Amino acid sequence: MPEGVYGRSKQHAEVAVDEAVRSGDLVGATALRIFNVYGPGFDGSLVNRLGESTPDAAVQLWGVDRFVRDYVHVDDVVEAVLREARREAGGFEVLNIGSGVGTTNRELINQLRKTRPVYVEIQGDAVSHSLADITRARELLSFQPTRLGS
Repeated sequence: MPEGVYGRSKQHAEVAVDEAVRSGDLVGATALRIFNVYGPGFDGSLVNRLGESTPDAAVQLWGVDRFVRDYVHVDDVVEAVLREARREAGGFEVLNIGSGVGTTNRELINQLRKTRPVYVEIQGDAVSHSLADITRARELLSFQPTRLGS
């Protein structure tokens, strides 16, 4: 069971859709669990904020080496959504949409610094791990992310 209200609400929605499919109220449905999106239109994403950071507007981070996320570019997400929309599906599926690669904050900073200066203030340590298993998305959608982390 997810810890936060946000995660629990998503889980409850998936359960409701699954029940609707099982009862015959829906022919089929797929829940796309989209991980940490970055790119145009996602100004609040950590990737974008780090890319736009300045000496006067450093990004504050909790955790560097033990804070791991799966970053997926918006173009890869759009491709996954389009592939799912074209797929004839029956039943209920849950597909993770991410890069399938875990990236620590330190790795992210170092990768971005290859192309631009990045300014951060480390506030302390935090341990968190979120990584998408994209095996089913690869199988059903031939999903292959092409950007950072992939």
